[in-house]
Amino acid sequence: MNEATNSTVVSVENVHKHYTLPRETLWRPPAKVQAINGVSFTIEKGRSFGVVGESGSGKTTLGKALLGLVAPSSGEVRWRDRTVGHDRLRRDLEYRRSVQAVFQNPYSSLNPRHRIDRIIAEPLRHLSSATNAEIDRRVHDLLDTVGLGSAYASRYPRELSGGQRQRVAIARALAPDPELIVCDAAIASLDLSTQAVIINLLQDLCAQRDLALLFISHDLPAVHHIADRVAVMYFGRIVEEAGADALEATPTHPYTAGLLAAAPSIDPTERDRRGLVRTNLIVSVSPPSPTGPPPGCAFHPRCAHAMDICRHEAPARARFARGSVTCHLHDSGPRLEGRSVLSITASHSRHTDINDT
Repeated sequence: MNEATNSTVVSVENVHKHYTLPRETLWRPPAKVQAINGVSFTIEKGRSFGVVGESGSGKTTLGKALLGLVAPSSGEVRWRDRTVGHDRLRRDLEYRRSVQAVFQNPYSSLNPRHRIDRIIAEPLRHLSSATNAEIDRRVHDLLDTVGLGSAYASRYPRELSGGQRQRVAIARALAPDPELIVCDAAIASLDLSTQAVIINLLQDLCAQRDLALLFISHDLPAVHHIADRVAVMYFGRIVEEAGADALEATPTHPYTAGLLAAAPSIDPTERDRRGLVRTNLIVSVSPPSPTGPPPGCAFHPRCAHAMDICRHEAPARARFARGSVTCHLHDSGPRLEGRSVLSITASHSRHTDINDT
C-alpha cells in the first residue's frame, strides 16, 4: 500500500466493492459481482493519477468511490484523514467543495435550459457564502481560465460545440476551488484535436492551482500524456502501476502491452511494432465476461504466455522501485524490473502454454 504524506489529497486503501445481483430463483442465493478488488493508491497535490482499462474493469466505480457516491464494501477511501463514503461526509459541504467531477458526455452533463453563467455559478451558490456580485466575477474569471471568455456567459449549451461544453464543465468543477477533480472519460466523446486541447488545459490547471487529478479513460496513450502515474485495471484489480513514461516504454503486464498495441498510430513502423506485440501477447481481443473472472489469473484466457499456474492461482502484487505488477511472469519481482513482457518471454518458454493444453 502506498504511504500517505502531508501532500496527499486522497488515499485509497485496499478497497473492495461488490454488487448483489437480483435473485434468479427463490432457491438460489443472489450472485455478487466484484467491481473493485483490493485497489490501493494515493494522489498528491499538483499530481495527476491515471486509471485505464476496458469497460467493466471497475474504473467508474472507483471514481464514484472517490466522489463519495458509493461506499466500499471493505477498505477505505480517505480524504484529510477522514473516511469517504459515509452519509455524514457526503453531506459535508467542505468535502463536496473539495472533490468535484467532470463527466464523459458534455451534451448531457449540462442543463440545456440554463445559461452558461448559471451553470457555472450553481456550485458557488450551494457550496459558498459568496455574494451575487462575487459569484458573477468568479464566473467570468473561470470562463477566461478555460479559454472561452466572458462572451459565452449568456449562451446556452446548445450553442456550443462538444469541446466548448467540456470547458464549461471544467469551469463548473473549478468554481468551488476544489483540491481534487475526478475526470471520468472526460475526453472520450471528443475528436482527437479537441482531446489534445482539453488534456493540455487540465495539465495547466494542475500545475497552476496545485490541483490533484484522477483521470479515468480506456485510452492508454491519452492517459500517458496527462498522468504522472498510471494504474491499469482488469476485472477490478490493478494489474500494473508505474510512472507514465516507464509504463509506456516497458509495459510489464501482457494486458498493458495489449492496450498499447491496440492504440492507433499514423507511423507505419509503430503500427507494425504494435501489431507484433499484439500477436505475441494477446490471443483474444474480446472484452472480459460480465459474469465474473475465471479462477486463477483473471487474464489467463486472453494471454498468449499463460502458464499452468495461471489457471489455478491468482498472482500476488509484486512491488518494486518502478511500481507494481500482478502477474506470474514477474513473481521474481525486482530482478525483472525495467524489462518489458517481450524481453522475458524467452526465459519462460520452457513452461507449458495454457492455450496448447
